[in-house]
Amino acid sequence: MSELTGDPRVGIRDQIRDIGLEHPEKYLDFVGTLFLFTLLAALCGILPGYEPPTGSLSTTAALAICVFWAVPIYGIKERGIIPYLKRYAEPKVFMLPLNIVSDLSRTLALAIRLFGNVMSGSVIAAILLSVAPLFFPVLMKSLDLLIGAVQAYIFAVLATVYIAAATKSSEV
Repeated sequence: MSELTGDPRVGIRDQIRDIGLEHPEKYLDFVGTLFLFTLLAALCGILPGYEPPTGSLSTTAALAICVFWAVPIYGIKERGIIPYLKRYAEPKVFMLPLNIVSDLSRTLALAIRLFGNVMSGSVIAAILLSVAPLFFPVLMKSLDLLIGAVQAYIFAVLATVYIAAATKSSEV
């Protein structure tokens, strides 16, 4: 872990390195952008009458699709196209369809998980607002901020883990 500094790139770079990517500078722009976008989207949720962008399945699906395409791009750049494609046939060639379905389902899971967690906070806040209009909304918005920051972190970490898995060679 790095010291607390004014530069978020230092913390993100150290997190990328801790996850297992040897040269975090290669991935800093992509992972940092994912993290900052989802964090700022969560922060926008505290504005009255403003729905966070990650509360839309379209936005979370677009973010997940970016991760879906980044994984093979980084994997091919790091390992080469043949070694990268060979990983789909591991441990045996009959696993090829299952490994492809795994990548597709991982993308769907990223989108649904982020969407569900962000929307659940908004729905709970709306329900509590109708029950107790003064106290609960302030408490829930504070909780939404915390949950939004955690979701931004988890989304960025999962994207980094997927990229790390794609860039690691099987000989290690």
